[in-house]
Amino acid sequence: MAHGTGHRPGWGQPGSDRGKRLDRLGRIDETRLGISDSGCSSRADPFRTDAPWADRLVGPHGSWEAELVRCLAYRWIVLGACPVTLALLAGCLGGAEIFFNQTASLGGGSVGGRGDVRLLVINNTPFKAAFVTGTYDQTDMDSSPAFQAFGTDAADTNLDGNDDNLTTQQCGRVFSVGSAGLLAAIDAGSGLDSLPADAREVGIRFFSETTVDGETELVERGFAPPLERLLGTDFNCNSLLICYLEYDDIAADDFRIEFRVIPAESTR
Repeated sequence: MAHGTGHRPGWGQPGSDRGKRLDRLGRIDETRLGISDSGCSSRADPFRTDAPWADRLVGPHGSWEAELVRCLAYRWIVLGACPVTLALLAGCLGGAEIFFNQTASLGGGSVGGRGDVRLLVINNTPFKAAFVTGTYDQTDMDSSPAFQAFGTDAADTNLDGNDDNLTTQQCGRVFSVGSAGLLAAIDAGSGLDSLPADAREVGIRFFSETTVDGETELVERGFAPPLERLLGTDFNCNSLLICYLEYDDIAADDFRIEFRVIPAESTR
């Protein structure tokens, strides 16, 4: 069969029965589809398709049909199967918790709605605690975080030693006690100036009061590292979240946060 200039023989060739039908619809040829000697032109695909697997799949370079199959098969393997495989590998390496976090229900009763979480903070230390706690969405900085701040001034909400505090907050994809992520979300919204001065730093700061020359002064006694927990893996919306602030003066870290979740369906 004679070859037309710039074309390979096949069912798309002008003059063939099928080619004539295609001509009537607006002729489809290898130039418009981006097919070249490599199976995909540089315009259609930057990858070469002359690897040995391609010859085994569709035979050696030749017909227009084979080139199209070669191109599409390569695209499927490189752009389809490989990303799926990588996604599965990412899940095995910890990406699964990100998937569950981003797909977990926010607990609202309507589309776009959100449920709540109840937060109980129990200060088992003898010291006053200064910090901020709340929820935020780490992938949506346009959403507003929900938070509660505790300070040391009389005008602030105080959490004294051996005291507790129960609040209800809007649910979010991350629950935090004093984390940099929560502080950044607050700063992007209402600003850190909306927080008590002692609660603008990462973690929890603990203070005791002492009297000097008849005046009461605060003495900083220690620090507890921040805590973050993810929706979908560590807690669900409408649950009761409990944070215990603990003090052990003989431990390597004097202050710590212990976290517990009581699911919404629990009767305890």
